[in-house]
Amino acid sequence: MIIEIERSVIEYIAANYDSLNFSSSCIMGINKLAMAYHSKYHMIIGELDVLEYFSCCDLLDRTTIQLFTYLKSKFYEIGETCYNIKNRILIHMRNEEIENSNGVYFIKLTSLDSILKTRLISENIQDCEFYLSLYNSCRTAISKQNQYFDINLHPISCSGSDSLRVGRNEISQGAFVLLIMDSDMDHPLSNVGSSLTIARRFYNQYKKQNSLLLHELKVHEKENLISPSLRLLTINPQDKKYLEYLSMLENDEESNQKLKYFDFKEGINAGKYRTANKDWLSFYVDFFDFLKKGGYIHADLDNLSEDSEHIIATGVSNGSLNDFKDQILDKGVVKLLIEKKVALAEGCDIPEYVFDNLEQRIEISNDIFSFVPQYLKEDWMNIIDLLHEFGCSPNESMMIFHK
Repeated sequence: MIIEIERSVIEYIAANYDSLNFSSSCIMGINKLAMAYHSKYHMIIGELDVLEYFSCCDLLDRTTIQLFTYLKSKFYEIGETCYNIKNRILIHMRNEEIENSNGVYFIKLTSLDSILKTRLISENIQDCEFYLSLYNSCRTAISKQNQYFDINLHPISCSGSDSLRVGRNEISQGAFVLLIMDSDMDHPLSNVGSSLTIARRFYNQYKKQNSLLLHELKVHEKENLISPSLRLLTINPQDKKYLEYLSMLENDEESNQKLKYFDFKEGINAGKYRTANKDWLSFYVDFFDFLKKGGYIHADLDNLSEDSEHIIATGVSNGSLNDFKDQILDKGVVKLLIEKKVALAEGCDIPEYVFDNLEQRIEISNDIFSFVPQYLKEDWMNIIDLLHEFGCSPNESMMIFHK
C-alpha cells in the first residue's frame, strides 16, 4: 500500500529529540517502515520536508537515511502519482484516536509492531490467483502500470465461515487486509450468502481501527465476471454453442443482469425452481423463456414433479473459465504458439490457420479489457483499482539506492 508519513511525526521527533535514542519506539517505527519498503511490501511517501527531515536524522539506521535521501530525490517524479491513490495508510503522532475514513487508514507510529505484505483473502487460493491474473492482464491497458510501482500481495484462502478467524489472525500480526468475497446472491433483491454474512461481521468488528477492506462482488460469484463472449475467446472453447447463445444477452441492459446472477457452475435445478419466491421467479421469467427458445430448458416447468431435483437449466463447464484464465489472462496462448512453432520446425504438419488463430488470440490477450462487455467493466475496474491500491509497492527501478 501507499504509506504516507504525516508531518506530525517529524514534529513529535523534533520536539522530543534529546530524549530519544535508537531503541525509541518512534525511531524503530520509521526503521520498520524502511524495511517494509526494502522488502517491496509497501511504498512510502511524505511531503518534501518530511522526507528531508528523515534524510538527515542521525538516530535512524544508515539504510533508512539512504532510503529517505533517495525518496527525496524522486519526490517530484512520483508524488502526483502516489497522491492520486485513494486507499492509503497515514502514519501519524497525533494525541487523539482517529477512526479510518474515506479509504485513509490511520496508524500511530508508536503502535507499529511489524509491517507485513498486504494480505489478499478470498474463499480459496484459486480465487486469489484469478484476481491477480485479472489485474496483471489489464494494468497496461488501463494505465495502472508505471515505471515506479508493482503490486505485491500475499494470497490467503479461507472458507467464508472461517474469514473471521483468518482475518483476525492476519490483523493481529500487523498485516493490512483486502478481503474479496462472492455475494452468492441469485437475483438483485436476494439475501447474500452465509460466507459474506460472516465476512461482514468480521469487517464491521475491526474496520474502525485496522487497515482492512471488504469488497463484495456485485455478481453471484467470480465466475460471473467472465461473460460468455469472453469465454469464447479461448482456443476450442467448451460449451461453445451454449456460450454463443448466452452471449446474445450481453448487450441488452435488462437481460445481461441475468448473466450477473445466474449460477454458471451449477445451473438451476428443479428444487430451486419449485421453492423460489416471487422476486426470483419474476427476475428469471424472461431468461427461462429465452433458454427455452434455444432448447436449453430440460423440463416442462409447468409440470414439475414434487420430488424432482434434476437440472432444468444447465450451467457452463468450469473448464471454460480455467481456459480463459490460463490462455488469455495468463497469456498461455504465447506458450502454445511457441510449442506449435517448435513442432513445425521438427517436421510436424501444422496448418497455417492454427498459427493465425493463436496470433489473433495473443493480440486479444494484450488488450483484453477492451473485450469486456460494458455490463462488467465497472466490476473489473473495482477489482483492478483495489489490487492496485492495496498491493502498491516499489518496483525494481525504485531499489536503485541499494547499488
